[in-house]
Amino acid sequence: MLKLIASAAAATGFVLISVGPASADQIVVEVPHQVVSGLSPGTEFLLAEQSVALEHQGLVCSGQIAAQNNASVHPGNDLRVSTGDSAVVLSDVEGSANKITPLATPITLGSDIHIHLIMGADERFSGGMHLELQCEPPPPDDDDVSPGGFSSPGGAEVTTTTAVAGASGQAPGLVGQTPGGIAAQSPARAAPQQLPATGPDEALLAGTVGMLLLGLGGALTAVARRSASVRD
Repeated sequence: MLKLIASAAAATGFVLISVGPASADQIVVEVPHQVVSGLSPGTEFLLAEQSVALEHQGLVCSGQIAAQNNASVHPGNDLRVSTGDSAVVLSDVEGSANKITPLATPITLGSDIHIHLIMGADERFSGGMHLELQCEPPPPDDDDVSPGGFSSPGGAEVTTTTAVAGASGQAPGLVGQTPGGIAAQSPARAAPQQLPATGPDEALLAGTVGMLLLGLGGALTAVARRSASVRD
C-alpha cells in the first residue's frame, strides 16, 4: 500500500513547490521534505508541480538539485524534471547524504514545472529537494534578419537603399550605411547625350546631288556657247 508522509501540504495528495527568482537570472525550486514508499521499482510518482511566471517562460536554464535527506540514503532513486518541451533525468539523487546532482542538459522553461520520482530498488524515497536554476534568454537566431537588410560580422544590421534617377537624367547614386554607422554616397554621373547619326544613305544622297549639279552646270555652259556661235 502506498504511504505518503509529507510536511504541510501532504493532505492535498501532492506537494506544491515554490518558484521565485533569487536574482535576475536565478530561479529556486523548493520541494518540502516527504516520504514515499510502497511503489515498485521504475514507477513514477509526482512529487511536485508549479506554474512558471510569464516573464520566465522561454528562458534556458542549467543548474543542480541538492538532496536534503541527511543520513537517509536510498540508492537508485531518480528524478525527472520536465517543463514545456524539455525534460531531463537526474540519476541516483539519494545515493549519498545531501548529494548534489547537476542537470545533464539545459531545459527551456514552459508554463509549468513537474518533478517526478522514479522509484529505485529500495522502494522508498525520503527527503526534500532544492533545485537551483541559472537561466538566461535563448541565443538569437542567426537566420532572423529583417527584410531589406543583412547582418554584419558584429551582429549589427546594415541597410542599403538604391536611389532612382530623376527627371534631369542624372542618377543620384547609391546611398548606404556602413557597418561603422557612416553614410557613404557615390558621385553622381551625367546621363550620356546622343549625337545625330550620319549613316551611309545620307552620304550617298549628298554625292548624287553634287553630281547632278555639276552635270547641270556643264549643260548650261554648252548651251550658252552654242548660242553665241550662232549669233556670230
